[in-house]
Amino acid sequence: MFIEKLKNKLSAFYSKGNQILRIGQIPFFILWILVSFQFLLRHEMWRDEVEGWLMVSHLDFFQWRDYLRNSGHPSLFYLLLYPIAFFSTSLFSLQLFNFAISTFATGIFFFSFRLPLVLRYLFLAGSFFLYRLPVFARNYSLGFLLLTLGLLWFQSSHRIKRRISYASLLLLPQTHTLFVLAAIPFGVYFLLSLVYTRRLRVERFWFLSLLILSGLIVLYTIFPKSEGQFQDNLFQNNPLVWRHVVPYAFFPSWTKSQIAYGLLWAFWLAFAYLLRSNKPLLSFYLTGVSLFLFFFRFLYVAHLHHLIVFFLFLLAVWELFLRQTKLPKFHEILVVFFFLSSISQIQYLAKEDAKDWNQHFSSSSWAAEALLRCGWKPTFSIATHPPDETKTILGYLPPSTKFQFPALNREGTHMLWDQEFKKSYLVPWADIEDQMVGNPTWEFVVTNAPLSEKASTVYQLCEAPPANTTITKNEIFFPYRRKFPLP
Repeated sequence: MFIEKLKNKLSAFYSKGNQILRIGQIPFFILWILVSFQFLLRHEMWRDEVEGWLMVSHLDFFQWRDYLRNSGHPSLFYLLLYPIAFFSTSLFSLQLFNFAISTFATGIFFFSFRLPLVLRYLFLAGSFFLYRLPVFARNYSLGFLLLTLGLLWFQSSHRIKRRISYASLLLLPQTHTLFVLAAIPFGVYFLLSLVYTRRLRVERFWFLSLLILSGLIVLYTIFPKSEGQFQDNLFQNNPLVWRHVVPYAFFPSWTKSQIAYGLLWAFWLAFAYLLRSNKPLLSFYLTGVSLFLFFFRFLYVAHLHHLIVFFLFLLAVWELFLRQTKLPKFHEILVVFFFLSSISQIQYLAKEDAKDWNQHFSSSSWAAEALLRCGWKPTFSIATHPPDETKTILGYLPPSTKFQFPALNREGTHMLWDQEFKKSYLVPWADIEDQMVGNPTWEFVVTNAPLSEKASTVYQLCEAPPANTTITKNEIFFPYRRKFPLP
């Protein structure tokens, strides 16, 4: 009797709480937009963000594949940037474009998904949704948008809505290599659904065929040359990767916790058990988890914005589960796991990501302003080293500006991720300085470390970089001007 009364009270409390949360959704989402946009305004873009913008701004449209097949990224995000770069030269245009995509995707997630509402609130207050996706101007937000659209209607009874979702899932592999891993399980799911149900068989057959075509396009776009950036990393088994990387994707604040690591494996097994009665969905889940674990084991990528895709995939599995299945026993396992994950993300936002509120990821905009204060004009050349880090400064200089890269023996803006680029980091620093000192046409130089006493006899430091203001330490720049100007 007592237990029944307690259950009824808890049920009434939960129902009342959900009503309050539904009323507060619009005000909370507006607050989310305002806070996230403030993060964006304070965030200084770093090299991986600026790289794509420099590529579309300076590379001829018909040369894009030469760049992408060495970078390892599919093409859709960059192709969408071409018309934006055609009409605007401002990096802020890229940030606004990414923010608009992420806001749309987050809105779909927050208002239309069936995940527990209280968890959706918590996710929006954490690192992934409030900061990483809307603020970092890269191709993850586009993948997130297509994934949410794909989940929204692909089981709808309305043909037009289904086809919008199908189109989104077909474009999903074109956004990022890791979203390819999220798209492949959809093919497995649809293939098995052809076996277990006769519903929409022709439509699903065409979807499968087009998904395979989409995968072939990705291979054509990113399949690396023998000198591509992935060539040295393929199939290097590292047993410590799972221990360090996997918790980072789900519990970013507790990555050193052995308990969190064990909890992940227990959760994956429990999730598979809950899905056991739905063969297509179980195969969808097992395929995706296996692909992600294989990728991180043999192609080690530790950055948190990469690992978000794995987290989003598991949310997609749970969303499909809720759309297809009555809640089984022990469904609370999923709620508890994702509740803990959301708390860890909020902690990480407060402890790590909040640094971006008062600091900068890069001192590139400061370096550009320092060069202008030091007397630089577009007619003067600038030599920089190392090439990948210092090129970020170009995003804040006039669009016609190019750098001289001594380590690459060429002039340019963006990088081609080939063996020549890799070898540029093996050139001794003393040899780079000798080139800078010996070339009288290089009026200015910028490095990410102070020049030696020998080079300082020729170049004088324009300004010392501000202390303790830059998060990315190898993007703290030192701008110099030649002491003896050109005649």
